[in-house]
Amino acid sequence: MPRSAAQKWMTRAKRRIPLIEVMNNFPDTKIDSLDPRNRAQILSMARQLLRADNVGMFCTIDESGFPQARWMATMSFDDFPDLYTLTSARSRKVAQIQAHSTVHWVFSNRDLTFIVNLTGSAEIYLHEAEKMKRIWQQIADRSRAFFMQDPAKGPGFVVIHTKVETIECTLPRKVVTVSIDPVEMREAFATAKA
Repeated sequence: MPRSAAQKWMTRAKRRIPLIEVMNNFPDTKIDSLDPRNRAQILSMARQLLRADNVGMFCTIDESGFPQARWMATMSFDDFPDLYTLTSARSRKVAQIQAHSTVHWVFSNRDLTFIVNLTGSAEIYLHEAEKMKRIWQQIADRSRAFFMQDPAKGPGFVVIHTKVETIECTLPRKVVTVSIDPVEMREAFATAKA
């Protein structure tokens, strides 16, 4: 049985394991065997990182124009290049997205040798009951929706919908960045499901 995020956190705290190990389930990459010219290999690696059980860094712009980053863990990639995540209706990121819709996501493997950057525009689903219900059902691991654990703080959740417009895969040790068209990535997701 998979362990919850809280159980993983406690294990990390007890053993002093680096946070990235707890947060990201993707194994280390054999960087020497990864060929940045091999499009299929890059797409496969990116698709493996863009999974609902991986944690991503979500970046918005605050009211002062400064970037704000936070870890997000309740995601769905089922409709890629549309990425969905859940958050509290009262979170600061909701107001930030409403003021500045450009957002950025970062996903990496455990050893940080393969990084996927997604940039796009975001919108908030607050009153779209049918869409919210459908997306709620797509979220694979709602145990990390920590904002849902205190009902006294107000209504449940909102959905952040990111329309991914650009994708860049970076191999820092090889000093290489590969751009991927979101449509090409969507096709890689579809092929993996088939």
